[in-house]
Amino acid sequence: MGVSRPGARQRAQSAYRDGLKRFGQCVVKLELSIAARGHWGASMLAGEHVFATMMTAMWGHASVQLRHIDLSGQRQIRGPALEQLLGPRGIPTLEVLSLKGCSSVTGSVPLSIANSKQLHSLNLHGCQHHGTHHNLFLFVF
Repeated sequence: MGVSRPGARQRAQSAYRDGLKRFGQCVVKLELSIAARGHWGASMLAGEHVFATMMTAMWGHASVQLRHIDLSGQRQIRGPALEQLLGPRGIPTLEVLSLKGCSSVTGSVPLSIANSKQLHSLNLHGCQHHGTHHNLFLFVF
């Protein structure tokens, strides 16, 4: 999804968002790390509300089946991304979650993470979280 023309990034984001909206209940792996997707550069998730809008599209489905989320190195994701990812209910099927190196991600670790009972790998290294994460590892690992 390398983009070089004006407006191409917005069209690519829109296509991805539409895919999540349409097929979100079938998505089991969300792999948008810099290492895995060299063509999905750091600027792809940049912009006001881009990430939140993508997650809202996914959360439009009653049954989110995600098992693996890796957004490592996406430094353009800003704000409470973990809260947006997990939503109010958490993701019961989630096994792996990495926001490693997402230095602009802030907020607290939401209590809804407790509903992600399959979670065995969590990497928030480099994020700016506060709050409940100090107790988080007691029930995740």
